[in-house]
Amino acid sequence: MKESGIVRRVDELGRIVIPKEIRNKLRINSGQNLEIYINNDNIVLSKHSIINNIKDISKEIVDSINSIIHQNVLITDLEKIVSISGPLKKKLENNYIDDNVVNIILNRTQKLNSEITNFKLVNNINVSYIISTIIVNGEVIGSIICLSENNELTNKEYDIIKIFNMFLTKYLEY
Repeated sequence: MKESGIVRRVDELGRIVIPKEIRNKLRINSGQNLEIYINNDNIVLSKHSIINNIKDISKEIVDSINSIIHQNVLITDLEKIVSISGPLKKKLENNYIDDNVVNIILNRTQKLNSEITNFKLVNNINVSYIISTIIVNGEVIGSIICLSENNELTNKEYDIIKIFNMFLTKYLEY
């Protein structure tokens, strides 16, 4: 059964407006990349995430970092957790990230909060955290985040996260 939609006219430049209700429901933000392709006689719009396209390597990265620093490590795109390793995996895996975290990422933040505080990633958790924004070819595409429920994170962990961020950035620029 076909879902009923909203009819929109194509303007003289070939543009259409995606209705606000649909953008809100699908969490499509201004400036976000959409993939356009044809499926039979249908034009399909799909959210595009470079990070989600490299899920296998992102899983290897979070597992590698976790094996070194023994903390929760996750990679996000601009809307959800793509890969996670550590004790919080079952609690956080595949969840959408909070809008405040999205704004921190979009502001190109590289942040070490070494003290354990209340942090809303998906829901409120008491952790110390590191957020390292992933920027590829000048475009913000996601983040690497480290969370510790028990210990204060240090510059050592921060530097390790930055190194893996640089590796991932270089990998994605090719």
